[in-house]
Amino acid sequence: MIQSNIIFDKEKHTYTLNGELLPIQGITRMIDRQIFGGKMQKVPESVLRKYAEFGSFVHEEIQNYYQTGDFPTTDEAMAFVTKGIQCLECEYIVGDERVATAIDFVGKDLFLYDFKTSTSLDKERLSWQLSICAYLFERQTGQKVKGLMGVHLRGKECTFVVVERKTNEQVEALIQAELLGESYL
Repeated sequence: MIQSNIIFDKEKHTYTLNGELLPIQGITRMIDRQIFGGKMQKVPESVLRKYAEFGSFVHEEIQNYYQTGDFPTTDEAMAFVTKGIQCLECEYIVGDERVATAIDFVGKDLFLYDFKTSTSLDKERLSWQLSICAYLFERQTGQKVKGLMGVHLRGKECTFVVVERKTNEQVEALIQAELLGESYL
């Protein structure tokens, strides 16, 4: 797989290309601001951090399993790895000179998977997130994404949800609106 030259700084949660910060730092805040009117900004940072830390830990356990063979300690990660999906890449960074993000899991089936440990799935938010990932993945690799899949991990339950893809034109219009400081909606 073609690896991006974009560097992700986990501590600062920033993306750089050739030492320069990208204009759009990740996609979740852009999606929240542009599509959902900033609803997540109303949630206290301490609450968001708590859930993000657990979700990140589950992601790391899944990544470690596929990269080193270490078995997960969380029920959520174990629930996914026992499904036997073959991994092409974990935490695969995609992007260009404007925006970057990491795809949770690229299956050998060329499905893009996003792990969620939240109490419920927001399919519209997930659709935007994975559609942006698919758009950037195809531009970076030249490979066609076969489908988008949300993976809801709650305890020992692992539920797969097929996610509708936004068009490339919608994704590009969203990115352009964000770059120009305009409202997509």
